[in-house]
Amino acid sequence: MSFTWHFYTGAHTINPAVRRCHRGPMVDVELIMSVPFQHMVQFNVLRKRLLNCIVGTELIAVQTREIILRSLNTLLGPIFVRLAPQKKSLQALICEKRDSPAIEADIADLSPFYISAAQELLAYRVPQQQIDLLVSALESNNPVMRIAGKCATILLISLIEMDYQNG
Repeated sequence: MSFTWHFYTGAHTINPAVRRCHRGPMVDVELIMSVPFQHMVQFNVLRKRLLNCIVGTELIAVQTREIILRSLNTLLGPIFVRLAPQKKSLQALICEKRDSPAIEADIADLSPFYISAAQELLAYRVPQQQIDLLVSALESNNPVMRIAGKCATILLISLIEMDYQNG
């Protein structure tokens, strides 16, 4: 014998089709990240490949925001004190997220170049402690941290590029 219980919890369910997925607007650093670097051109290949595989859409506002979120929402977040005033407005729902192992498979051939890029940032007056933190994330055993390290490297390069463009 089976029973069926009918009850109402009072909760509102969210229809997945009605979710408010991020589509913009973009903040200044995202605008810089969305186009080829003019001053730090040696990092354009890393930037472009990561943007192309970070999410399951070609919408640049979603790609750049996911890079920022993966950087800020990990142990690497404190590197980006400069973005702290914007942190609340940067939080967004990214509906087209991809898993870190899938992203990593798409850019595995570039992994050594991210470590070199992080170490090269010392020449741009990035403190050694921040570079060490980036490199430890890039060399982590955890794929989530490795992708966060790649995102943080591109975000840091984008911030440096923004400073060059703003004089």
